Amino acid sequence: MEDMLRDAFNMCSHGEQSFPPDFIISEDFNIGGNVFCETGTSAPNEEPNEEAAKFYNLLNEMNEELYEGSKSSKLSFCILKKEASQGLAIFPLIPRLQRLFMSSKTAESMRWHNDQQTDDGLLRHPADSLAWKSFDSKFPSFASDPRNVRLGLAADGFNPFKIISTSYSTWPVVLVLYNLPPWICMKQSSFILSMIIPGEKVGVGRYACPCCAAQTCSKWLYNGKKFSYMGHRRWLDENHKFRFQKTLFDGTDEYRGAPEQTVGSKILFMLKDINFSYGKMNQPPITQTRRRSRDESDDESDEEDDPKEAELWKKRSIFFELPYWEHNILRHNLDVMHIEKNVCENIIGIVLNVDGKSKDNLQSLLDLVDMRIQRDLHPQVLPNGKYRLSLSIFSMSKKEKEVFCMVLKDIKVPDAYASNISRCVSFKD
Repeated sequence: MEDMLRDAFNMCSHGEQSFPPDFIISEDFNIGGNVFCETGTSAPNEEPNEEAAKFYNLLNEMNEELYEGSKSSKLSFCILKKEASQGLAIFPLIPRLQRLFMSSKTAESMRWHNDQQTDDGLLRHPADSLAWKSFDSKFPSFASDPRNVRLGLAADGFNPFKIISTSYSTWPVVLVLYNLPPWICMKQSSFILSMIIPGEKVGVGRYACPCCAAQTCSKWLYNGKKFSYMGHRRWLDENHKFRFQKTLFDGTDEYRGAPEQTVGSKILFMLKDINFSYGKMNQPPITQTRRRSRDESDDESDEEDDPKEAELWKKRSIFFELPYWEHNILRHNLDVMHIEKNVCENIIGIVLNVDGKSKDNLQSLLDLVDMRIQRDLHPQVLPNGKYRLSLSIFSMSKKEKEVFCMVLKDIKVPDAYASNISRCVSFKD
């Protein structure tokens, strides 16, 4: 009971006594009377004040059943909920998969990828992909039974507290049933929420791409305080004109070819000598990271990416515990629709010069100065120490912005094609 009271009153017991030294809890503890008794005595005639009475009634209610016939009390449920909010929340998967085969209709849909899928060379379903066919050839015993479940795992972090806590992030992990036909498997009702991972916001580093690994082309932007990945011209044809237009890109001609994808067996070989442990409680203490200086950023950016193989990874992915993971040719994939949505928002924020949303800001222009490119966009330093920003070729006048917003407000799209965009348009802003 003392521990519960400490939690209720948020009293800490780190080597200090929270209660007065002559305070003990009465042996004949009564919720309706005094909770604390000085030197073992009580004052039975003294009625608790209004706030204390509410607290005593709350304690009584916490001992009630969570629901009729439940073996758990409301108190035990609240304690479980508190623990879940501080750690990983897992929802059992196997019972939900078993339930899919209890109905003849859903059981038939779970075999659609084998029984009804059309093999005409078009990509309509994951079963048409090279990764699926490669898996079937590598594990024929698994592929021989169409009832075997194939899952895709998707996760994305968001901040449930918005501006209250900018460092917190919650990651729901959703499973997608690839056995189902395409018009069912991507419906929200078919998604399986398997777990919720709370924690701090996670950033990306110099070698953020798990496929390119050491061949990831990245550069630290000193003013923007983030990494920029600028090697996208490597995937163009070797004679493409963009490869030689250095003034429009990063100031260099691009002669490199596309990087080779790092296969799972090679990654496992890199990680064979790394010692690591899973879970927050088993991680080494976090040391304070030193801020990058401009000189360090320049030195790192000038180095050709040639790190030690072990330095590319913090730990081995737990997915490698699956026997087939190292042979999976598509271990990671990016949500194209999500990327398109983010890119579209950034473009609109830039062309409309939305306050706080535009990427065409002072920090990005100062990074152009550091990189010695796009000299016509370099900010000009005024006598008072402030900057004058140069207008980009895509900058809109007020009249052009009004026309653009009017088009969005009056646009008509097919039913269920998009949300009501007109509600998002504000001429005042």
